[in-house]
Amino acid sequence: MSLRRLIIVSSFFLSFFANLFAGGNVRGWIILSDNMDRAIRTIKTAKEYNINQLQLSHEIIHDLKAIKEEKVCEQVNELIRLAHLEGIDEVLLWDHSLYSLDYYPSCFRTGPNGTINLDNPKFWEWFKDDYRRMLNRAPEADGLVLTFIETGAYAEKQYSVNMKTPEEKLAAVVNAISDVVIGERGKKLYIRTFAYSEEEYK
Repeated sequence: MSLRRLIIVSSFFLSFFANLFAGGNVRGWIILSDNMDRAIRTIKTAKEYNINQLQLSHEIIHDLKAIKEEKVCEQVNELIRLAHLEGIDEVLLWDHSLYSLDYYPSCFRTGPNGTINLDNPKFWEWFKDDYRRMLNRAPEADGLVLTFIETGAYAEKQYSVNMKTPEEKLAAVVNAISDVVIGERGKKLYIRTFAYSEEEYK
């Protein structure tokens, strides 16, 4: 099997990976380009490689908030439906959290320098409701791939008196998202992270 057969050239980028997770083998592809013809062609070849997971990212949907745009919503749902029809068990959407500060209502940005006050319970109510609304626009998606690096507003830089460490702030964001994604919707939540420097690993 030639590697060349796995890659559709031009402006379309396809990332192939195979990993072992608890619960079985995951053989997945990530589709990054929003070229629908090539994305559809790629999905239709998935059976040849026993692909059972598909991640939609970058030009298709880099942040879940993009699902609010009609064009993105239509493309995402079309690809999810096709992938399921082609026997791909798990279709995941990429997300980054937190988004840029101006995404969040000003009433929650009452910390120093306009940061979010993570001690405000109303913020978390709004935050979860926002995820409910976004997930409602792609009901057949099987879960999210959540990233903390390259986010608009880093959770650990937001204001809190009650949360003493960056880890606590990150945990609060993950817990809130997982309450909706896993607890309410019964979907999967993968945490994706990396670091550009040694300092970021600490």
